[in-house]
Amino acid sequence: MRRGPLRLAGLAVLAGLTLAGLPAQAHADSGADSGPDPAADLTARAAQALDGRIHGAAAAAEAEQGALDGAWVVSDLAGRARLDLVLADPARTAPAGAELQGAWSSPGAGAPQPIAKAVHRGRRLDLRLGPDETWRLTLRRQGREFWRGVLITPAGRTPVLLRRRPM
Repeated sequence: MRRGPLRLAGLAVLAGLTLAGLPAQAHADSGADSGPDPAADLTARAAQALDGRIHGAAAAAEAEQGALDGAWVVSDLAGRARLDLVLADPARTAPAGAELQGAWSSPGAGAPQPIAKAVHRGRRLDLRLGPDETWRLTLRRQGREFWRGVLITPAGRTPVLLRRRPM
């Protein structure tokens, strides 16, 4: 039996895998492969563990978000974009007093502005826009990703639809 540095290094790796709780594969002295490669098994288990952590973190992050969280577009009934919205909606499990917050912008109007006031009650959403709250967006939920309502500006009333912005 040959016991050179390479053979000893291989035994040290197998011993480390065994101590880590992973099964070490016995190798015959003839050099023939007698089963799965321990390094490949370790890589597969590490990938599964990482995948589980990523999915767990994503689920935890989603649990902190409410149904309105994300990017939305307000369009008139002809399909022309009127406003862009980004909403931060606290989860239903958030402490009392946590409010819907966000920002809005008109297409081509420059930097987004904070939403002055947001009230979300069940299937109704009322947003006050602008520093003097002269714009108002009143909506009623029509489905999970779709709302219908009216945009009120100093220029008048416009029937609108609110939909999630495609990614």
